[in-house]
Amino acid sequence: MAGMDPARTQLKLAESVLYPQTRTVAHLVNQAPLVLPACCFIAGIIVQRFLHLSPLLPLSMLVLSAPAAIIAARLSKQPAASLALSAACICFACMGMIRFETYSSPAPNDIRNLVTSDDTLATVRGTVLTTPQSPSAGAWKFSRYRFGPPSSSFYLKVEQIKSANQWIDTCGTVYVYLSGEGGDITAGDYVRVYCTLGRFGPPSHHSQFDIRRSMQRRNICIAAYVKTPSAITILNKAPSSSLRRIARRIRAVASQALLDASADDEAASALLAALLLGERSDIDPKTNIAFQKTNLAHFISLSGLHLGILAATVWWCCRTAGLSKRSRAIVCAAVIALYVIIVPPRAPTLRAAVICWMFCLATFVRRKPDSLNTLSVAAVVLLMIRPADLFTAGWQLSYMTVLGIILLQKPIAAWILDRTLYRLESDSSQPVSGIRGGLLAFAYWAIELFATGLAAWLGGAGILLYHFHTIGPLSSLWTVIVFPLVWLILVMGFAKMVLAFILPTLSLLIGLMIIPLTDSFAAMVRLLADTGISQITIGAVPVVIVVSWYAFCLTVRFNRIQNVPVRKLVCVVLLGIVVVPLAALKYNRTHSKDLDLTVLSAGHGQSIVIRMPDNHNILFDTGSLNIKDPGSRLVVPFLRYNGITALDAIILSHADSDHINGIPEVLSAVDVDNIYAGGALIAESTTSSLAGYLSYLLKNDRRSIEPLPPTLDFGKARLTSLWPTPDACLDATIGENDKSQVMLVEFAGGKILLTSDIELYAQERLLELYPALKCDVLVMPHHGSTANLSDRFVEQIDPQTVIISCSRARQPNAYKPPSPIKALYTPTDGAITTKIKADGAISTVGSVN
Repeated sequence: MAGMDPARTQLKLAESVLYPQTRTVAHLVNQAPLVLPACCFIAGIIVQRFLHLSPLLPLSMLVLSAPAAIIAARLSKQPAASLALSAACICFACMGMIRFETYSSPAPNDIRNLVTSDDTLATVRGTVLTTPQSPSAGAWKFSRYRFGPPSSSFYLKVEQIKSANQWIDTCGTVYVYLSGEGGDITAGDYVRVYCTLGRFGPPSHHSQFDIRRSMQRRNICIAAYVKTPSAITILNKAPSSSLRRIARRIRAVASQALLDASADDEAASALLAALLLGERSDIDPKTNIAFQKTNLAHFISLSGLHLGILAATVWWCCRTAGLSKRSRAIVCAAVIALYVIIVPPRAPTLRAAVICWMFCLATFVRRKPDSLNTLSVAAVVLLMIRPADLFTAGWQLSYMTVLGIILLQKPIAAWILDRTLYRLESDSSQPVSGIRGGLLAFAYWAIELFATGLAAWLGGAGILLYHFHTIGPLSSLWTVIVFPLVWLILVMGFAKMVLAFILPTLSLLIGLMIIPLTDSFAAMVRLLADTGISQITIGAVPVVIVVSWYAFCLTVRFNRIQNVPVRKLVCVVLLGIVVVPLAALKYNRTHSKDLDLTVLSAGHGQSIVIRMPDNHNILFDTGSLNIKDPGSRLVVPFLRYNGITALDAIILSHADSDHINGIPEVLSAVDVDNIYAGGALIAESTTSSLAGYLSYLLKNDRRSIEPLPPTLDFGKARLTSLWPTPDACLDATIGENDKSQVMLVEFAGGKILLTSDIELYAQERLLELYPALKCDVLVMPHHGSTANLSDRFVEQIDPQTVIISCSRARQPNAYKPPSPIKALYTPTDGAITTKIKADGAISTVGSVN
């Protein structure tokens, strides 16, 4: 095309201006002077977090910053600029250290200083910070069979605590867990609470979500457990301001208008709630997992993408209406504020809103918005409010993906265009018009979008790998494919919420169009996930690999080595430093020569993962009476942490809820070849029972429970079914627990016996059938209960180690073996792993030491 050469020249010129061949630091100082102070502020937080330096040090540094800046200025060719920059960097670093110290240091009368490690009965007074919320049952299929009253939770700003007969002033925030509904309690109420105060416990394994650390980052170290709603007395109701009433009204109308459109389509309703309102708890497991596998979960989590589309749509409408830039900035800021009122006030949404407001502010004051400057200001502002957010996955993802887009999108797009469309157009003399022009415009748009997605992926890949142990190399391509649908759904959803206030009939018509789009979007994501190439699960990785990844990205972006072969060699070496260790980790985890059997800490329940040599994996039961949704919260994170993406089989011991109520969620997240069970459970699966309900769920997923073979051979490892016999399965006089599956795991001469919930009858029969039965490790029957334990069972089997999977409440009464048998308990030892090495050596350790 004749007209493209000048355009291409201009683009090259713009590229040289935007990314000049100068030092990286100098470029940042000239183009975005706020970046270095923001980095120093972040560095100050990190230093104080890990080194716990005395507050006197940053104060001393502030005093010495002036002479240090003068010295730096004298050594620089630009004294004034160097003086200002040096002083700003030192001051911001000190501010970061001081802010983190003041944030994390409690006041002398903070409630965390008044509560010991033991649970304490207490009466407190305080102000309710959040309206009580009842957790949604969400995707947990067995939630209907969970016993106990509905629960709710809220945050309480404590002001007084009763000691003896007097009230003592205190401060701090506690997380209130209420066994029951919140009733009339609303944010702003002043209440008196009779409760049990305690500290958050640690996770039982590194793979589990660490609620204690998450709360500590928000300066919440104490939980209040309230047994009944009557234990909370409202002393003063919150004043109902006009602004609060208006906000509630706006939220109610907008939410109702959006969800009414899909009231008859539960799947579409759940997805719309996630896309536009940030409520993703009701998305069905299969769809939710599909979003995770394709690395498109950011579409169903309110983030900068959603607010960016909203702001861009409003900006275009305002420009079309002829408004000036300052007017557009005001309108955009107001619309974003209105949207923040409607959606839940969660950290990612607020972070994205602050970034958008900073852009609007820069436009309003007639300053050209620089993306890096704006991002730096937003980071400092939010970290000044809550500096511990720096160490959360959400904060890191928010800023690293945006930073990736800012730094890498233009070079990536230019590199692709230079090798595709620019080359094609320079070789063509045909004029651009009609269909060809439209196709070219679409191609440009697709490349720009792909470059944006790839840049965001490059920015967030290290964070995703470190926190979630997976990478999705094709997520940029999937983004290009689904984005048109997402854009249509979001724009129509925003319009529907707005029109609900002024033109309800038109809002209903939009609702009729948005439902099929939402269903198509969900189907498309599930189809992409089913390709099996969307996600690579590595497992836990050391932080040095993540640092190396970002060193590679920055080197590629700012590499100014003139010698092209040397420049390419440096990039290849840095990439190899990342790829080779990742490949080695993946290979070692999928080609292990040892056997690991892990009894997860499931409370009153059982979940056992058996990792055998050469990437063969078995799951023996998954269920709990203490942990909600044990499949998603306990087993799936453990599998991902260890790089396990597929199971050869799931073996069900029997049909008690605490052994099977997490199975459907595991099946949704992991590829499973077979589901095995004994004849007793298969027979029960045809009745109206828990086994029947599980069978119904499996049939809906085109799965079925198969009879367990007598033996399962996996090379040198073997699983043998010892009990129940076929006759015992059909004997109606034998209790259900006594029909539990007993399995013997054998490898390299080592033996582990899994006894499920067998009681006296089955224990005696087992000893009669196998008088020579011995094992090295015994997973105790019926959660270590001594009420139904044969006196000679443990003695005759003669284990070196026994493992008891039980709840903390039952541990004091659980089985205590005689010396020299070693006993480990999941409530105190966490996830317990027995390793049998290829040479026969056996060791058993807990994850909590």
